[in-house]
Amino acid sequence: IAQAALGNARHHASSAKILVSLSFQPEAVTLTVSDDGPGFAVPPSFEPLSGLGLAHMRAEVIVAGFTVTSTTAGTAVTCFLKHQTAAKP
Repeated sequence: IAQAALGNARHHASSAKILVSLSFQPEAVTLTVSDDGPGFAVPPSFEPLSGLGLAHMRAEVIVAGFTVTSTTAGTAVTCFLKHQTAAKP
């Protein structure tokens, strides 16, 4: 997801800055890739976009949350993976 988000930002955002953030909390790991490009209209569903970067990123998310926000001030792709708790015997 990070690779696809970085590629999209590099190829499409015309941004001066791309920020990658990876944080670890007790409940989840969160990855955010954001840029300061011009933004775009985020489609309501990524399903019809087969073959595009957003659809590819969404397909990779299995046990995670995934959001894309975009304004004229930039775009952010955020993915979080909840920690799995070990099954008790």
